[in-house]
Amino acid sequence: MSPKEKITREELQNAIEEVDNCPLNLNDEWYVVAMKWWKQLTLALNKGFVEDVPKIENASVSEMKDGHYFLKPHLVEKLDYMLLPQKTFNLLLNEFGVEDENRDVIQRKVQLNPVRGDLFIEVYAKFLTVALARDRNVKAVLPVSMEDNVKTLSAKAVQALGVEKIPHNRLRFYIYHQENDRYELLTLDMKHSYEHFFSFNQLVLVDVLDDKGVGFIQQSLNRSNGSSINGSSSYSRLPSQIPGVCGLQNLGNTCFMASAIQCLSNKPYNEEEENTANKPEDELAQLQWEQYKARNDSIIVDKVHGQIKSTLICPICQKVSIKFDPICFLSLPLPPREKIEHRNFIVIQDPPKKWAQFSMKIKPQKTTVADATVVILGNFGLREDDSKIIMYTFDSYDNVKVLKCEDYVYPERISTFPSLSPIYASIVDPSCQSFVVVKNQSANGNRSLSVPLVLGLSDSYQVNQNWIDTVALPYVKRQFFKENLIDEDKEALQYEVLVEKDGAFVPFTEETNGISSLTIRWQTSQHFNQKTGKTEVERECSVPIPTDIHLKDCIDLFTKEEQYCPRCKVHQRAMKKLDLWKLPEILIIHLKRFNYTRWNREKIDIQVEIPVRGFELNDKLANTLHEHVQYDLIAMSHHSGGLGGGHYTASAINPNGKWYEFNDSCVSERNPPADRLKASSPYMLVYRRRHHVKADEHIEMETDE
Repeated sequence: MSPKEKITREELQNAIEEVDNCPLNLNDEWYVVAMKWWKQLTLALNKGFVEDVPKIENASVSEMKDGHYFLKPHLVEKLDYMLLPQKTFNLLLNEFGVEDENRDVIQRKVQLNPVRGDLFIEVYAKFLTVALARDRNVKAVLPVSMEDNVKTLSAKAVQALGVEKIPHNRLRFYIYHQENDRYELLTLDMKHSYEHFFSFNQLVLVDVLDDKGVGFIQQSLNRSNGSSINGSSSYSRLPSQIPGVCGLQNLGNTCFMASAIQCLSNKPYNEEEENTANKPEDELAQLQWEQYKARNDSIIVDKVHGQIKSTLICPICQKVSIKFDPICFLSLPLPPREKIEHRNFIVIQDPPKKWAQFSMKIKPQKTTVADATVVILGNFGLREDDSKIIMYTFDSYDNVKVLKCEDYVYPERISTFPSLSPIYASIVDPSCQSFVVVKNQSANGNRSLSVPLVLGLSDSYQVNQNWIDTVALPYVKRQFFKENLIDEDKEALQYEVLVEKDGAFVPFTEETNGISSLTIRWQTSQHFNQKTGKTEVERECSVPIPTDIHLKDCIDLFTKEEQYCPRCKVHQRAMKKLDLWKLPEILIIHLKRFNYTRWNREKIDIQVEIPVRGFELNDKLANTLHEHVQYDLIAMSHHSGGLGGGHYTASAINPNGKWYEFNDSCVSERNPPADRLKASSPYMLVYRRRHHVKADEHIEMETDE
């Protein structure tokens, strides 16, 4: 494309869409573009006015130091800037130009991480400042890549400072630690990563030894008798005999571990008292709180930290373990997103009433037979006291499973029963104590002639020939015989009643007791109507499905089970209960909206009812001696969007008594939240405790600092 040709909207759209799909290739060039300009580009493209796009400019992500432009620290990709492949950037550069080439053309290369072996774009290029020890005005800024080590960097430094002709045995390299005026000697045979030995805010000095083998730095130290030289090992700013004051050598990306160890090494350690089983709970809680305060005494602990009671009970050895652990915030679980399924129920009614089919919305592994019974009875205008429902399923072999009240209605857990087959329901008299299954089969028993029926019994010994003749057979004929059959024909039909005994079918006799299933085999099958109920009109219904929860429900979910007993030393179904014991002045609550499993990740965007004023938690406290507490909401952190492209904002009350909305650099006044706030965006909640609260006293929200 020549410079005079204007890019079309379609070409621009294609170039933008290729950005996310462009692969990384070693040494390819990519370019940094400020998100502020990128949004202007996409907005103009969406509106169809490409001519409104300004020149490329990266002022919002750049800053000048020592006459050079650098990226501002801590920028985030796709939030502060975009990375564009060379082809796309050149197209945009040719079309729109740049305001300042030195500032706005930020080139980066695709590099290979030698540790992980993957390709990446090193957005923040590293530079190292080197200088001659004798004349520090002779200096150079060296670009540093992932492949560099101490040996390769020393070669670059020698070349940049113009001392490459001096023999290597007459060169010395020092890291200058300005904070305590010390020099650390590096040896040239080191092939370790540069990160083991220095950071990029330190100066590396190259010293040239004289004919006597003495360098400028050593001469200066001899004259001043002040600074000192250390070898390439740890060095300390303070005398090493002070406990906890010790430097640690970087062994390769161990600086974070070292910093953590150095933090912990300067904390007082108090051993926990072991013989506490007979201590009253309030004394034990106070003891463990004082031990925690001895290690972590600060205003943050005083204002924000609280205490929870952890009770662990092993059902095998009956070991009861109680501990009181400190917390700086409550991390409360949210119920996972409810999965809704449909399950069909066919209700069998005695003619002339028609069968009814219900398509019910249910919650898998939560909706039970008892739940579905309430819904079905309600649709018929019946009460549980006046009617009873027996639910069952069956397979193609007429194997019937009668469901219990606590059974889940979806999915089936028996392999021979199809999970999506309808559930049949028989409405019986509430006085029924048992049931009998009645099956209709062909004469040879190889074909089912109807849906199995489940009839209620007040007594299992009620099944006799009289009951078969006066109850079971007439009910079968009313349900499944064709309507055009005359009574004489019905009576003339031949059949045999069998029961199953020891895996075989035998004829029914009066002596047979405890019968739970009858099989009627008919000589002819033409008189059956093939009714299954599946053709009935579906009625839509649903079990109660909550759409939101209260914050106190999340606190209730805070109780969970632990699967390990410390006394038995094996995994048991031990019960672990967490209770609130000591509440802080500033209570921070974290809602676990992000769910990560081995197979998927999701955000739980269920609405939570959040108390704003006068939030009372004494009913959730295990400590009966705790003072009465009420909390007022003073701040919220919100998360909008999904896992990949979300954004955080905040809202808070100012000491002036007004609420404000904070969105990055934008601040605006907002209305106070409603007393019963229902929202799906709050992620962190900050409450402040009211002082000297009486249960029936109305107190205005505190706004003092």
